[in-house]
Amino acid sequence: MKQLKRCFLNIKDIEIEVCQDVRGIYFVRHHIYWSIAYGKKNPDLERNCVIYNLELLVNNRLSTVKWAGYKFQLEKVCFDDAMEVDTILIPLQMFADFIGYHANNYRGNPPDNECTRLGHWLEDNSLKELAIANF
Repeated sequence: MKQLKRCFLNIKDIEIEVCQDVRGIYFVRHHIYWSIAYGKKNPDLERNCVIYNLELLVNNRLSTVKWAGYKFQLEKVCFDDAMEVDTILIPLQMFADFIGYHANNYRGNPPDNECTRLGHWLEDNSLKELAIANF
């Protein structure tokens, strides 16, 4: 079981849970991305084809090949507060790339939704720097 610490960042009234593993690598859990990008909380992994859609985005939609071939998997994680969950972890920079993609390609209705607000914030700011300051 993977051990994680976590902190909650509030950016433009958007709550983002950032996790850090024992190696110091930062992640965001898939449901946070899904909620911001699609406006739906707690997607059903099978019905919403979560892993397939994440892989599709990485391999066919992002403008960079940096993440090509990344394998998403359901993992059991335990947080420092003893909460255990099954989740899919997205590297923090990949999460930022996903939000940037959605903010630029799916403006949303209304255009001032969470994804576009966060996408605009990410143009000039770094989630990693903010996460480091909060851990």
